[in-house]
Amino acid sequence: MENKTNKKDLSLWMECLTVLTLAATLTFVNCQEKSDAKTPIFAAAALASRGSGTVATATGTAATYTIGGTITGLTATGLVLQNNAGNNLTVASGATSFTFSTAIATGTAYAVTVKTQPTGLTCTVSSGTGTATANVTTPSITCAAVTYTIGGTITGLTATGLVLQNNAGNDLTVASGATTFTFSTAIATGTAYAVTVKTQPTGLFCTVTSGTGTATANVTAVTLACVTAIVRNWGVFTDNNNGTIQLAVTAGTFGGQTYTAQTLTWMKCSHGQAWKSSTNDCTGTGTATAYGATGVQYCNIADQSCNDAGTGLLNGTGTSSAYTACNGLNAGAGTYGKTNWRVPTKNELKLLIECNTTTTMPNDGADCGGSPSPSINTLFPNTVATKYSSSTTASPTSDAWFVDFLDSRVDSNTKGTSKYVRCVSGP
Repeated sequence: MENKTNKKDLSLWMECLTVLTLAATLTFVNCQEKSDAKTPIFAAAALASRGSGTVATATGTAATYTIGGTITGLTATGLVLQNNAGNNLTVASGATSFTFSTAIATGTAYAVTVKTQPTGLTCTVSSGTGTATANVTTPSITCAAVTYTIGGTITGLTATGLVLQNNAGNDLTVASGATTFTFSTAIATGTAYAVTVKTQPTGLFCTVTSGTGTATANVTAVTLACVTAIVRNWGVFTDNNNGTIQLAVTAGTFGGQTYTAQTLTWMKCSHGQAWKSSTNDCTGTGTATAYGATGVQYCNIADQSCNDAGTGLLNGTGTSSAYTACNGLNAGAGTYGKTNWRVPTKNELKLLIECNTTTTMPNDGADCGGSPSPSINTLFPNTVATKYSSSTTASPTSDAWFVDFLDSRVDSNTKGTSKYVRCVSGP
């Protein structure tokens, strides 16, 4: 009888020993219940089966570990994380750590990903994958503002020196021949941008269109158009390449006159000449040197019958071939899209004078003291080097002011004298 009992006890012990040596976490029997704990061998087994740790019971449950980590830069709501493409975790704004609600079994792979980005931020995961052998805290989430680049297209940039700015900074030097540009510093979503020209390229004038807005995506709609330009203290002359010259007048005092900021559009050619598009000059008709330029009178009578007595300017009364020459450009749809062509005032005509010293303009009754001939800037080709009429009455009122582009002189003489005329539109 004793021998049978020993064999039974030995069999039970071997069962317990086998289970206990599988792993510290897997035990499927309670050894104490198998035999009397008074038997030393079973007392030891029973003690082992009661030990602390992650050893499972007869139910078969394995050890599990939590998955979590740290967060930086989360300043908005909306962040949703996933582990292994599930167990969605919504993370509050300002959170600096996270832990998924569902733990995973030991030895199981984990993969932390961003399911939904927070508003206005982009969050990236580092150290987000691995195998769980303990509670996981190494994944890190780094959040930063969503940013967009600012750029656009360029036409006509045939010279060096162009420098652009966005929001009065982030200077961008653009090479000659470039057709696109992008600032180096991206801006946060919802931030305003303002593209401006800090420095104009040599001999050109570049104008920005669609240069302001709010960034909600990468911006590519800004356009920069560069045209041939001459810059003077009193304004910037740009060639529209359509038979007209634009002058953006600078406010200030020049040649003894006070000017306000305004934009004028000038005929590139003198009255009677024809613009030739293929060469962008005024040789479309006639022969050198006038190429069809025709002299006109301020008034057929040397009095104020052709001008307003108050302003002293031509107003269409009386017989003025000068007035008719410019006003005729306004017929129908106008010329070059404009219907307000007129004879320029004396002060407007002075803006075209070119002195050898390009920073000066002569006072009334004087000249530059040195000028090219014709004394007009090179954007006005085939100008006849002689007198051009203004619409301004002088003193005595039988006279009108003119500019002599032979020598840059600003003077007056009788209204009945024939002179050339260059029409202006605006402001």
